[in-house]
Amino acid sequence: MGAISIFTIAVTIVVVAVPEGLPLAVTLTLAYSMRKMMRDKALVRRLSSCETMGSATTICSDKTGTLTLNKMTVVEAYLSGTKLNPCDNTGMMSSSVASLLVEGIAQNTAGAVFSPENGGAAEVAGAPTEKAILSWGLKIGMNFNDVRSKSSVLRVLPFNSVKKCGGVAVQVSDTYVHIHWKGAAELVLASCKSWFSIDGSVHPMSSDKYNELKRSIDDMAMSSLRCIAFAYCTCELTMVPREDLDKWQLPDDNLTLLGMV
Repeated sequence: MGAISIFTIAVTIVVVAVPEGLPLAVTLTLAYSMRKMMRDKALVRRLSSCETMGSATTICSDKTGTLTLNKMTVVEAYLSGTKLNPCDNTGMMSSSVASLLVEGIAQNTAGAVFSPENGGAAEVAGAPTEKAILSWGLKIGMNFNDVRSKSSVLRVLPFNSVKKCGGVAVQVSDTYVHIHWKGAAELVLASCKSWFSIDGSVHPMSSDKYNELKRSIDDMAMSSLRCIAFAYCTCELTMVPREDLDKWQLPDDNLTLLGMV
């Protein structure tokens, strides 16, 4: 058998074995897969990647926003040293403590709440953690715009990844300023020298109470929950350096714990 015959037979086998429409069918299948993944917010830059991923056995991926919805909600809350059940049941809490808490939530935030003019449900904007806290604040009776209009912000310390907390100083009267802190629960708790009880009275932070609250934080951490604490202190307006506010270091060493979520 000559070389030409062998070549002719080989070409014939290839033509018969591989259908004419197979390459087109493969391309269309990969394109369909790409469009379907686009609807799930996954961008495929090269069609061949779909085929490559079919052979993958292990995927290393960021969790937040990829394997999760990147949405957070408050599922546990400790106010006045007591766990709330459900987490938005603040009926037993003193009105004075509730007022301080919603003031801290509304003023010490990078998010915002938009109330539609037609009286529909309020819309919350911001980072996932901020949105969760603001949404919880609305559930416990916070009027975002009303709270923010009642006090004047003097100084804002944005959340710091090193310090793991952020603070804000708001003038609430002609003589006093409230300084609110919010951040990693274990760090905020360590700066608290007192705490509020249900009736609104202030108690020193004893070692037993500190250990009790620390166990609550550890329990939430063991359940893969992000724990945020709220605390505040007061200072006289005369102590505020009006002419040098940008360099004012907000006091954070004698705080009163408001709550944890």
